[in-house]
Amino acid sequence: MRENLSNEYWERFAVTRPVSPKSIVSEFRELIDTNPKERDVQKFLEQNPWLLSEQFPHCHYILPQFSLAGQFIPDFIAPERCSGETLWMLIELEQPNAMLTTKDGFFSKTVRTAIGQVRDWKRWLLENQDLAKKSRLDGGLDLHDMSRLLCGYIIVGRTCKVNDRFNQLRSDLFSNEGIEIVTYDRVIDWAAERASFWEGYSSSFT
Repeated sequence: MRENLSNEYWERFAVTRPVSPKSIVSEFRELIDTNPKERDVQKFLEQNPWLLSEQFPHCHYILPQFSLAGQFIPDFIAPERCSGETLWMLIELEQPNAMLTTKDGFFSKTVRTAIGQVRDWKRWLLENQDLAKKSRLDGGLDLHDMSRLLCGYIIVGRTCKVNDRFNQLRSDLFSNEGIEIVTYDRVIDWAAERASFWEGYSSSFT
């Protein structure tokens, strides 16, 4: 019975593919083009979690505004299950119109703040493994196969703001800390590719 209750909790966040994924991608692109506030982006992605799950090869659950025992609240957590292990993607959203680097060639304040938040989440989870793995029925977070495989995924800015220096900085960050920075255009373009694949896949069975 306890296991059933835990499964019921997880199924609340199971991602299903929309009937018309291309239209969802188009709506998201239109939203991002208006330079929306971060809360509006958060709301759209909570309503359309498929856009996030498709960014990863084996992601079937998207957990929004997940509280880390009241200490921190990542915008989203996504378990990426592959080869018998789970990579826990800690997703941070920032403004679509944010600058990515300073004139001196460093990460912008917005990007630095996002990196700091992801570092805090990773540190907290590493220091609270037992609580993270424990069932919610026992006061835990129910991240049952939580491991040290924690990755950050920051979505910020647009491709037009990307330069060679930014690419170098984010490559180093990913290599050293497992924190990836992508633009909203990157998210949209990949979702569009996946939408085309799925609609083509579905039509082959009609």
